[in-house]
Amino acid sequence: METVTSKPEVVLHNDDCLAVLRTLPDNSVHAVITDPPYGLSDLPAGKVAEALTRWLSGDTEYIPDGKGMMGHEWDRFVPPPAVWAECLRVLKPGGHLAVFAGTRTVDLMAMSLRLAGAEIRDQLSWINGSGMPKSLNVEKALAKQEDVDSSSWKGFGTGLKPSTEPIVLARKPLDKTVANTIRKHGTGALNIDASRVPAAGGRPRRVGDYKDTDNHTYSGRMDGSLKGGSKAEGVTTEGRWPANILLDPSAAQIMDDQRGIRTSGKAKEGGHTRNTPPGEGVYGGGKDFWSKSVDAGTLYGDSGGVSRYFNVMEPDAVGGVPSTFIYASKAPRSERPEYVHEDGERVWHSTVKPLTVMRWLCTLICPPGGTVLEPFAGSGTTVEAAVLGGFNVIGIEENDRYIPLIEQRLERVR
Repeated sequence: METVTSKPEVVLHNDDCLAVLRTLPDNSVHAVITDPPYGLSDLPAGKVAEALTRWLSGDTEYIPDGKGMMGHEWDRFVPPPAVWAECLRVLKPGGHLAVFAGTRTVDLMAMSLRLAGAEIRDQLSWINGSGMPKSLNVEKALAKQEDVDSSSWKGFGTGLKPSTEPIVLARKPLDKTVANTIRKHGTGALNIDASRVPAAGGRPRRVGDYKDTDNHTYSGRMDGSLKGGSKAEGVTTEGRWPANILLDPSAAQIMDDQRGIRTSGKAKEGGHTRNTPPGEGVYGGGKDFWSKSVDAGTLYGDSGGVSRYFNVMEPDAVGGVPSTFIYASKAPRSERPEYVHEDGERVWHSTVKPLTVMRWLCTLICPPGGTVLEPFAGSGTTVEAAVLGGFNVIGIEENDRYIPLIEQRLERVR
């Protein structure tokens, strides 16, 4: 089944993703953003090694038998290289992929992407505080054994609370250079300014004033000359460079509680501790050395906890403008569509991501007005996020019971 809507254009396919991908034209989408199966099975090391061996020998569609999260067969392993190879074929040169993964299998996800020909560019971390630990109570387990004093093992377990999900940031190889790729295909870059972390409260950021004295702000000259120097003055509201860490409210609160409130401001004399030239970018005191400027100016002039340095996104009302901070918790109930099937089963999806996270990813890696491909649509979070961001989107979902969930999302944003 294929469903087509418009403004922006949405195309939904209800079929196996590999089969659908093979029907799509080359170099036809600008970004791939997906929440695929994590492969959270308990396969023995030998089975994992067999899968890698078969991939390397050319059997790139191979997936070992087994069951993954909550006993689901669809989660028995990460998508094989054949899936990513088709995504790369459909993706324009220089186009980026943002692929969610599990902490236990992110290595396999990245390897599958690499074997398909993708370049791994970075790894983002979505940090949230709402995960539930799955851990064996060692004391109780030992108490069932004969002739064992279990009391000394009180407080021991086997697992940590899951509070982070990796996002592999990959890219299709460039068409020669970044500039050439952008000129020919409109891809190859990240939309940094649209994804920045604003200073707390939206206050302007003072860069610093250029002075023709021993304390200059330069782009790198060490001889004291103006040649090649760059003037840095005035204020800017651009905000901080987007980070590869995405925090949810509870994780940010824990971080802020530990560190307390701080104010960004004027650099202090002797306050430089990094293993780089003191006052990086600030020249003073002579030809052959760097020194800390006592008048480096206000850096950001905002106050708050350390979470203000990272991407934070509060959950927004559907259709609202997303904040540039990615302060995203688990998807709220309002973002989890469900319905009752004709056979009486309540249909919902177990791994829904927050709209704010998916909207930010769309903005970061897809050029304005471009097309996003989601080969594992699930309940349609990426599809809805793309529409809210003004992007065209192609969604693929094999489970026909999830299609009504996606349609619910589209109805509320149209």
